[in-house]
Amino acid sequence: MDKDDKIMLENWDQYKDLEYYPNRVCKCGCGDKIRVKPHHKYYGIPKFIKGHQSRTNHPNRVEREIRTCAAPGCNITFECKITSRKKYCCKGHSRKGKGNSEEQNEKIRKNHKGGGISKPRETRICGCGCKRTFECKVNSKQRFIQGHGSKGKPSWNRGLTKETDERLVETSKKISKLMKSNMLDPEYKEKHIRATLLANKLKPNKPEKFLIKLFQKLFPNEYKYVGDGQVIIAGKCPDFVNINGQKKIIELYGDYWHGEERTGRTNEEEEQQRIEHFAKFGFQTLVIWEHELREPFLLESKIKGFVNV
Repeated sequence: MDKDDKIMLENWDQYKDLEYYPNRVCKCGCGDKIRVKPHHKYYGIPKFIKGHQSRTNHPNRVEREIRTCAAPGCNITFECKITSRKKYCCKGHSRKGKGNSEEQNEKIRKNHKGGGISKPRETRICGCGCKRTFECKVNSKQRFIQGHGSKGKPSWNRGLTKETDERLVETSKKISKLMKSNMLDPEYKEKHIRATLLANKLKPNKPEKFLIKLFQKLFPNEYKYVGDGQVIIAGKCPDFVNINGQKKIIELYGDYWHGEERTGRTNEEEEQQRIEHFAKFGFQTLVIWEHELREPFLLESKIKGFVNV
């Protein structure tokens, strides 16, 4: 970071309300100005517009040249690095004009006749009754053409609804009753939720990644992301937990998924429900809403006030 960048970061507050940085132009030569974004205060002001850095000559970039394929009778040209040993335009041309030896030809002939490595094959009639034939190995257990194994055997509930068939109603009631009884067991419930989250292979989304970087900057190695199912507390999976000895939890709420239109509760009621749930186990909880990420200064003071309590 040069002196100009340090000066701009020290006085960044005067740029936060502008759309573009004055006198800061993309160094690729396009002439476009750099757009002001809140995260520049923490990660530095970029010298290039996103994607324009590849337009310049990188110091470690190796020069390239155009070569002609070395295979006899092939005049195709291709581009490669100067230091590359590539001589041919494709893999198949490395043996172009070079015939096989008699031993190689004999092995190929044996394999094509059914001897050597390959196994004998036979023609069979599909067992579904369609009278079509297929080819397979002699020792194969295949009896149907692919996709014909279930032909003529439709699922018993295909095309049925709960209004037209009482069996579906009874089946759904049995499954629902079984799941409800299983969910009454805390160990089963926790194991089921953790297995579901881990099977989905959840990863931090963009807002969560923003908070991870912010926590690492403000409180290094104090808060860990566990929203992928690593921690389950009475059936609830928190987003961030303190790993430095304090019983504190930070939750990130999406404006849509936890909004009043979807939950039927106000934002305050939604927050209080989660705070009271974790309070039963001695945890202090801070809820951050997605729209609060647009105000990094207020968000930073809110987090500091919670952590320093």
